[in-house]
Amino acid sequence: MSYILDTELNTLDALRKFITHNHGEEITFVCPVELFASAGPVYWMIRKEELQQEFPHKKLIFWHNAGDMAGYALGALRMGVRHLIFTGAEKTFLKIKSIANHYQAIVIPSEKYLEN
Repeated sequence: MSYILDTELNTLDALRKFITHNHGEEITFVCPVELFASAGPVYWMIRKEELQQEFPHKKLIFWHNAGDMAGYALGALRMGVRHLIFTGAEKTFLKIKSIANHYQAIVIPSEKYLEN
């Protein structure tokens, strides 16, 4: 199951509390388009690193949703994002997916692929 980073779950303290009370070994978060575009991928990458150091026994995965913004998607890959959602046109998606392969990153076309 994945958890959406929203207004209640977007601070370091809120994430710490959530992770502490979640008993799963793997926790997947999805950064929605609004937060991805406003805070930027580096903000969430830093949060993930900080949290991963605090909770080394948990596997934390942060998916970054770039929506249909190809420029954001490519920039995120260059900055180190390794889990990306891109909902743009299929031709553009395939191009971004090909580029992501060079970075050893995963790109999916929808959050639906994260549902169990």
